[in-house]
Amino acid sequence: LTYPEDRAFVAENIRRRAEGEVRDIRYSFRGLRKDRAVIDVEVHGARVDYKGKLAVIGTLLDITERKRAEDERAFLANITEHATDAIEGIDLNTNIVSWNCGAEVLFGYTAREIIGRPHSLIVPKEAQEACRERFKKATLEGAARTETERIKKDGRRFPVEMALTALKDERGEHTGFVCITRDITERKRAEEALRKSEERFRKLVESVTNYIYTVEIKDGKPVSTKHGPGCVTVTGYTSEEYEADPHLWYRMVHEGDREVVIEQANKVLSGEAVKPLEHRIIHKDGSIRWVRNAPVPRHDEQGRVVEYDGLITDITGQNKLEEQLRQAQKIEAIGQLAGGIAHDFNNMLNVIIGFGNLIEMNTK
Repeated sequence: LTYPEDRAFVAENIRRRAEGEVRDIRYSFRGLRKDRAVIDVEVHGARVDYKGKLAVIGTLLDITERKRAEDERAFLANITEHATDAIEGIDLNTNIVSWNCGAEVLFGYTAREIIGRPHSLIVPKEAQEACRERFKKATLEGAARTETERIKKDGRRFPVEMALTALKDERGEHTGFVCITRDITERKRAEEALRKSEERFRKLVESVTNYIYTVEIKDGKPVSTKHGPGCVTVTGYTSEEYEADPHLWYRMVHEGDREVVIEQANKVLSGEAVKPLEHRIIHKDGSIRWVRNAPVPRHDEQGRVVEYDGLITDITGQNKLEEQLRQAQKIEAIGQLAGGIAHDFNNMLNVIIGFGNLIEMNTK
């Protein structure tokens, strides 16, 4: 009935009782049931005199379930003790009753220093009320999670992710809480670095005045268009908006230029080489923008157009400068004309004055 590897151990304990080394003994071993299943057995034995003869009496108790539960508790306790997160047990008065190695490393307090002291010791003053509310929430709902700040023994504050769970006994009554705290300093730094990177990228994209688009062709017809991220700066619409609405580009082309834009696209689809086209579009904000559209077709091995890429350049500012230059040139020309007219007028006026003086002299 004894598991083979435990037989020597059981025989040794029987010998010790029989020879009088011990009177009472208690130990456990692995036994075998009739169906060969392995069970854990606890022995309570003693050496007695029975009718004038030496005898050993004992009881055998199946402790398989208890042993399994003890092993599980020991395993969980080992995990808790060596977890890198801080794990603290807290009673109903919010005093700390257990403190693992992870908590010692994270906060700087040893278990001896902090057990029995209030959880509020590691909570910033301005966060005390919110902390009390989380205990209430955990009591009512079973758990509460949040991101907040905590204080180390040396007074330094740091960001944490905290999970607070209410504990209950077999009768369902609250017995305390377990709080798992994780330092998220590095994550916050990474998030801030990502935020700054995205902000730099956004500013870079906003400063771009051109972007590339790609039109996919099947059976001689456009089936999809992909616009680069710079499109939002030039047109006000995002790449996702263009993808969701294949006809958005043609609708936003200025009505007065739509015919020439369609004509250019048809030429590209037919494989004809085209020159860049300058035309107007209606920006998402309603303003009119000038763009230069330069498509470049791509062909398959049979020479058929399968895609074409295009470069859209915002030339609104350039056109404004050119218009201002033209206006300046017009003003300059008008000035020159006015100067010439004034010069001729002065010459005529001098002649008239000369004749007037001559007539006046003759009269005298």
